[in-house]
Amino acid sequence: MALWGNTDVSSNAVKYKVLSNSPNTGAQLFNNTTIGYNGPGTSAGVFAMDNVETNVGGLRTGAHAGWVLVKLGTGPVTSFTVTENGTGFGNGETLTVSASGIGMVNATGTISTNASGNATSVAVSNGGFGFANVSSATVTFNREKHLISITVGGTPTGFSTGDIIQVGNGTINATATIVANASGGFATGNVTITSTGLWETTKANTNLSFAVTNASGGSTGGSGATFTGAIANSTGGTVTFTLGGRAGRTTYETLVATGSIQGDSEDDLFPDS
Repeated sequence: MALWGNTDVSSNAVKYKVLSNSPNTGAQLFNNTTIGYNGPGTSAGVFAMDNVETNVGGLRTGAHAGWVLVKLGTGPVTSFTVTENGTGFGNGETLTVSASGIGMVNATGTISTNASGNATSVAVSNGGFGFANVSSATVTFNREKHLISITVGGTPTGFSTGDIIQVGNGTINATATIVANASGGFATGNVTITSTGLWETTKANTNLSFAVTNASGGSTGGSGATFTGAIANSTGGTVTFTLGGRAGRTTYETLVATGSIQGDSEDDLFPDS
């Protein structure tokens, strides 16, 4: 049986075994660019390149026309850059960088904000792995909800300046402090949110619970206050990322050098025009 043919079709692809767990038939590696096909976080494929494809657009692969083994390097996310700040972010919100591929691990980042709720920076929480290049991956904001306002009702009395409103849903998610008048009363305008907290995207305003403690976390002397709150998602924002490892690197190895390749499979890596 011939080891290769000179037509740009899978049945003519040169036989080559890339890794111990990879197939060794040319048909299975033919034009492959799928991450993880030849092992977690890796990609290799066998391509037919004619004399035109080796010179399109100044392409300098170092490969001779013929059957060429192409390996795409991959790597993790190493840093994020905020290019558009968006609005209404809660400190500690997260984002995900994802791409399709076998055995890949998505990357995650944690967002820091300023006092106005604009995203200012993103720290890498998990760099993931298996990203071939920036254009192959997508950034998705997870859009956790956070506290944006507290409205005071009832007839508050006996509270003290510095008392803490705890806003939760099973645990304490957000906090605010109050400024009381001489009789221990206060209104909506006397409440300052000190921590916006984070909630799942499925939570509604009606899911919120409220409790008031003194400044040390003990019992307050106040009573008569009722509370409602509003939680909301962030909007906008644009974040780019940088990859490390061997991401963005492509290596070429000529397996069969021949100028007689015929046909064109119009693969993405080596177009004829």
